[in-house]
Amino acid sequence: MTIKKISIFSLIFIIFILFVYHFKAGEDSKTIIIPSNEGQPVNDRQKSSFFQVKNIYPIPKLVKLIGWSSPDSIIGFFYKNASEKQSNQLQRLSSPYDRPKNIETVSSSMSDFSMSPDGKKLIETTTSSTNISLSLKTSQNEKKEIKRISPRNELFVQTVTWSNNSKWMTYLIVDPLNQQTSKVGIYDTETGKLKTLPLLQIDNKASLINVAISDDGQRLLLTTSERSGSKKRIYMGNIKNDHVALSKEYQNSYGDPIWLNRNQFVYIGVGNTLYEYDQRNGDISALLENVTNVELSNDRKKIAYSLYGDENIYAGNLQGKNILYKESIYHSTIPLEMAWSIDGNSLLVYYPLIENRISSNSYVITFH
Repeated sequence: MTIKKISIFSLIFIIFILFVYHFKAGEDSKTIIIPSNEGQPVNDRQKSSFFQVKNIYPIPKLVKLIGWSSPDSIIGFFYKNASEKQSNQLQRLSSPYDRPKNIETVSSSMSDFSMSPDGKKLIETTTSSTNISLSLKTSQNEKKEIKRISPRNELFVQTVTWSNNSKWMTYLIVDPLNQQTSKVGIYDTETGKLKTLPLLQIDNKASLINVAISDDGQRLLLTTSERSGSKKRIYMGNIKNDHVALSKEYQNSYGDPIWLNRNQFVYIGVGNTLYEYDQRNGDISALLENVTNVELSNDRKKIAYSLYGDENIYAGNLQGKNILYKESIYHSTIPLEMAWSIDGNSLLVYYPLIENRISSNSYVITFH
């Protein structure tokens, strides 16, 4: 009897121990959670939270975009219908983007404008028979002439551009008969100082078509085009006291480069591949293939792009050398130009006037 009782008690004890063990194991499995998304695809719900379209606003016919002046306002020249002549009114189009309002009458058909990325400054370039004038206008309606140039030997000003932080403005002074006499103007909007530097190392067989300056005002990217074709080259230059020291190396390109930061830039290169170039070590990384058009937000975190043979507009998050959460945001259209709003919450897709044809299918996409 004693042995039998011991066996029964032993069996009960073992069952009790097993019950407690499984209970504790289940309890631990509920309280110890080790999350990991590494290597796991992002589901549709997660993806939609990054570029969830809120509204799509068709906008009036756009002759020329000047830029975003605020997170929900565009500056440019607009048509109302196909029978209208090109307006001489600089206009503002604000949300809900249905009716532009006149803000300034442009007296000369030879005026051009360039808006700073922050929307607070505007450069007006006016060409007459006697001179070329560059003036700075601010959001406080202040106007200041920066430079007046007397044309000679077909000398002209082209390609007014801004640094991404809106501090620096640059432009090219080009002599098409002799590229080696070309110059670059660099204007510091904070100090009001302008310097003009020669570009002595430019190949006389190529044409200067674009300049881009880094946020620190120390580096330039110069784009040239061969006169015999559409092939482009990007030259890197360091700004010195009295000249620009150009690197002998260059990158073949199908578009203008875009600065990411003071050391890196992106461009569409051979095979319509979007590349990232790092000037610190010469490292080149491929980001996207078959790209026809690309636009970065002001904070350089968002990218909008279109692909060759694909009638869609895509968006993604640019992180390091990767583009994450890529997805289509609009179907059945091939954009000619795109522009992110100042805050990166809206994207303008537009077709500028080409060969006297009115733009069509221009619209603003807003995101949640």
